[in-house]
Amino acid sequence: MHKRLPDLPTLRALFHADPETGTLTNRATGHTYAAVTSKQRKTGQVYVAGQSYLLSRILYRMYTGRDPGPLVVDHISRDRADNRACNLRAVTAGENCINKECYGVTGHRGVYRGAPRKDGSYLYRVEVHRTYGRDPVTGKHIRKTHRYGSFERLEDAVARAAEVHAAWAVEEFMPAADYRANADKLRLVTDNTVIVKEAI
Repeated sequence: MHKRLPDLPTLRALFHADPETGTLTNRATGHTYAAVTSKQRKTGQVYVAGQSYLLSRILYRMYTGRDPGPLVVDHISRDRADNRACNLRAVTAGENCINKECYGVTGHRGVYRGAPRKDGSYLYRVEVHRTYGRDPVTGKHIRKTHRYGSFERLEDAVARAAEVHAAWAVEEFMPAADYRANADKLRLVTDNTVIVKEAI
């Protein structure tokens, strides 16, 4: 379960958040909190009343006035050291995974290679794995795999995956509630137009 963030008046009394530079400064000590620049996530933590919180979540709360709750605060540019207001957005865990580098077998995001066939060739499939929050009863993640076809050639699969993922990496996401309500579809947003692609 997510950790509830401190209330906004408390945060604003303790810290100053600069949306242009992405820095958080302690009003009492003048200490400026460092952003995450390595795998050691402790460099991106802020302590309030003995509790630790991720710097990006505290900044998002102060920029927007909203607690992201169960959502993840995503860095649009994929640079965790860039905590400017324009680079932070609240997304589901699945959306956060889409906006990242790929290190799979094929080397391409959303493209998966099947088992070798009798002739030694492979079939490549395009899939998007999504998380739609948690089940209110069991607490387990609600996950769904959207399939967008299988291809004989890797190049064709890569082209299809690029088509499917194009909007996710750089554009704003639909509200999480809309995704959960439409779990049987993948919604892409481009140029402020919603394109609903039926899952295969």
